[in-house]
Amino acid sequence: MILSCEEKKPPSLSVECYLDPDPGPCKASIPRYYYDEEAKVCKEFKWGGCDGVVPFETMKECDDACE
Repeated sequence: MILSCEEKKPPSLSVECYLDPDPGPCKASIPRYYYDEEAKVCKEFKWGGCDGVVPFETMKECDDACE
């Protein structure tokens, strides 16, 4: 009998899953979403409406890509 010692790696996540959210300089307070690597769950943050970093527009997009 032959046993494999290969380490099994989890599937790769989308690049967006590793982005830290940044609300940017504007003040619109639009709900957007990001993946919290430590908690292993998608979370909401408030985007200002310009510039910044917005990993996902919807919770579903985040869940589909990262969970």
